[in-house]
Amino acid sequence: MLSHQDLQHLMEREFLPLRCQTTFDTEGAMTVRVTHPKTDEVVFVSSAIATQTLISSRDLLKLVGELRQSFAAARQGKAANGPVLGR
Repeated sequence: MLSHQDLQHLMEREFLPLRCQTTFDTEGAMTVRVTHPKTDEVVFVSSAIATQTLISSRDLLKLVGELRQSFAAARQGKAANGPVLGR
């Protein structure tokens, strides 16, 4: 299993140039919060992510791909309602 520190570092790198903050609850579930680097406006949050199955970098890359799909879907929903950050 990847350490929390490794997960934080890899997640931060994968979401550049946006800012990505990861936190962990007492049972190890991760929350990913992506914000605009200049305004700190939250652009995406995903919580209760199980980390026990993140054993290798490949597992993490799969998770990042799933989060990016969710992020893209959220951005499309916002586009219908107004301006979107990060475009």
